[in-house]
Amino acid sequence: MRITKKITSLSFIGFLFLFYLTGYSESSNLSSSIAQKAFEAIRTANKVYTFCASCGDSKAKVFYMNERGIEPVSDGKNGYEYRFYLNKKQYVNILDLYFQLENKWINLGLYSGLVNFSISYELKPSQLPFDIEVEAEKNFKIPSDLKPLTILEKQIFEEVNLVRTNPADYAKKLRERIPFFEDTVYRPLDRRPRQTRDGAKGIESAISFLEKISPMEPFVFSSDASLAIQEHLKNKIQYTSRWRELRERYGKYIKDAELINIMEGEFYGYNIAPDLITYILVSEGNAKGQFRNSIFDREQRYMGLGCQTDSRYGYKCHLLLTSGLVPEDNVRKMQLDRVTVSSISYLSEFEKKVIEETNLLRTKPKEYVEFLKVRRPYYKDLLYKEPFRSPVVIVEGISALEEAIAFLEKVEPVSTLKPAEELSLSARDHVKDSGSKGITGHYGSDGSSPVTRIQRYRKDAKLAGENIDYGWVDPREVVISLFVDDGIYDRGHRKNLFQKDFVYIGVSCGFHLDYPLMCVQNFGAW
Repeated sequence: MRITKKITSLSFIGFLFLFYLTGYSESSNLSSSIAQKAFEAIRTANKVYTFCASCGDSKAKVFYMNERGIEPVSDGKNGYEYRFYLNKKQYVNILDLYFQLENKWINLGLYSGLVNFSISYELKPSQLPFDIEVEAEKNFKIPSDLKPLTILEKQIFEEVNLVRTNPADYAKKLRERIPFFEDTVYRPLDRRPRQTRDGAKGIESAISFLEKISPMEPFVFSSDASLAIQEHLKNKIQYTSRWRELRERYGKYIKDAELINIMEGEFYGYNIAPDLITYILVSEGNAKGQFRNSIFDREQRYMGLGCQTDSRYGYKCHLLLTSGLVPEDNVRKMQLDRVTVSSISYLSEFEKKVIEETNLLRTKPKEYVEFLKVRRPYYKDLLYKEPFRSPVVIVEGISALEEAIAFLEKVEPVSTLKPAEELSLSARDHVKDSGSKGITGHYGSDGSSPVTRIQRYRKDAKLAGENIDYGWVDPREVVISLFVDDGIYDRGHRKNLFQKDFVYIGVSCGFHLDYPLMCVQNFGAW
């Protein structure tokens, strides 16, 4: 494309005369009607192609516009002609510009009324440029050899693995983007500009991050996780709560999805793989960079993804990273215990272990404290994260754990609790009622309190208490969670666990809509 800086005043007759002499006009001056028609033709376009055969071009180039306009100049005869400009007042000859009209690329000058017999009205297929956005549009629809992904989705998967396996080299790729920033606007030559939050500073921050990361093994592609995501996108499953959502989204394809460490990310507006991954690395809109950090989490081993069109942003891509496709072996063993009848006929093996764990805590607190101390490294601010487990959001941080440790180091042992079927039945009533309805707390849907439920089976109960844990799937974790009592400032659960006047205990654990598991402990004396 030729940029004409010097203005030459020519009338239309003068233009024709010059054309017959030279075969082409270098003028960027236009009549009012031609200028207006050219402006209207590309008024809403975001790009044009530029092509000048007499300049030696064999293929057109892509030119993205954020400005376009016409301005008057004197014709030297008390009248005006007009010159056409694009970004930042680049004055152009519209005979070099081609715009899209009904899937064809038409010469803007000829379309607007200029005459030049040496220029083609339409670009030939062989003259069309490589247009990265046009290719991305195709890739969004064409299936790849990595089922069930499209070419775009496969490119995203490969791009994630590229940065994960060689972060230092990827940092160099990011650095190549810096010259194309104008303040916070990214203006690459081959695609439309993007407004960013931090501009080149965001890229510099991502580079600094990558330069500190060691290479890792690539993600293993999961077709099941990808099918689950694509079904979720198709059905537009709405968010409810994390555990219920994980079951609804992925339960058909990933066994017990709520028991696996899963990180999900939804990203809007990107259909070019390097741009999407750059956005994630820069962590625009997410100061903590949670998804970026998950890409470099060695525990995360599998990846699935899916993309679809979006009415507002054009595209939406959903990425899933997971530590596994089935729960860890120890968690699966706990699941089996939940359905295995123990030596006490009214208790599952899991429920029996919760009672045994409770008695171990009560009778050997000085020994039990070691189980709490080993948890210290897994606390980070308000998250508790064990290896290969989903992180758990906590309220008080490590302070509640330290307080529980100090308590165990001073407290005297108390007596063993005896299993009581009546208390297990009252606990079971509450699990069935609360779990199926997705409610929490000590009051049932019928308004019943723990005392009411216990006295249905044991009218002579003189003392009653109840603990409820939501989420933990290991008997020891259930008891530790109740004992630490994070977020319960009167430590009511802890007091129940060490209440010396309780004689009996009953336990029931089962399904809850919003958690992997719900466990109720009922205590009593009669």
